[in-house]
Amino acid sequence: MGAGWAGNERGQRMLEIYTSTIRYGGPDRLDVTVKSAGELGRAFAPAWDIVRGYQEGRISEEEYARRYRRMMLGSFKTNRAAWERVAAMDRVVLCCYCRPGAFCHRRLLAEYLARAAQALADSALFLRETQSIAHVGGWKANPVTDMLLWTEEVYRMVEHPLG
Repeated sequence: MGAGWAGNERGQRMLEIYTSTIRYGGPDRLDVTVKSAGELGRAFAPAWDIVRGYQEGRISEEEYARRYRRMMLGSFKTNRAAWERVAAMDRVVLCCYCRPGAFCHRRLLAEYLARAAQALADSALFLRETQSIAHVGGWKANPVTDMLLWTEEVYRMVEHPLG
């Protein structure tokens, strides 16, 4: 299994990211293949034309990486919930059919996910700090579950313990 990321310079908990072949069967497995990915993994799977082009020698590793990066930038915009779901995990193992050590999109994806998780964590920290300085909070209601979600600043404003 490939190496992962954990933590950052601010001490925030960060997603641990690993890579493995499709045979890995742990609970933190995420199939990111165009062939067999589930709903969550499809947000990160490369397109067939990229996979086939590389397999057939029509596109280079550099071209594959360029196209896949462009796909993932689009995915981050259109499938943001999938990126946030993965970023909220403690650990994920990205799995595909490529041989260990071979050029593979799962290694590219591990780098992109690490960057995205860091960006999302930084954004959340910035929002918390800004709300605290301005004494402005936020909330949202879920009418289906009848639940109310408050930001940390709302808890402080109404002098209610966090939680």
